Amino acid sequence: MAGAELWEEVTAGVMGPPREYPPVPLPKIAWSVTVAICVIAALILLLSGYVGYAGVVFSVALAAGINLR
Repeated sequence: MAGAELWEEVTAGVMGPPREYPPVPLPKIAWSVTVAICVIAALILLLSGYVGYAGVVFSVALAAGINLR
């Protein structure tokens, strides 16, 4: 009866303990990636001497970061 015991432990194709944290929604992941890319681009622009463009791209990162609240 080992198969029956195993079947009782499996629920909806998921094995193991339940999640401790809720899953992260896809829009939040997309905004996080957008912020990260903008911050990296701002750093590259700043190191290249494009201070004005770096400021603009960093402000875009801040505006995108508002959506992560």
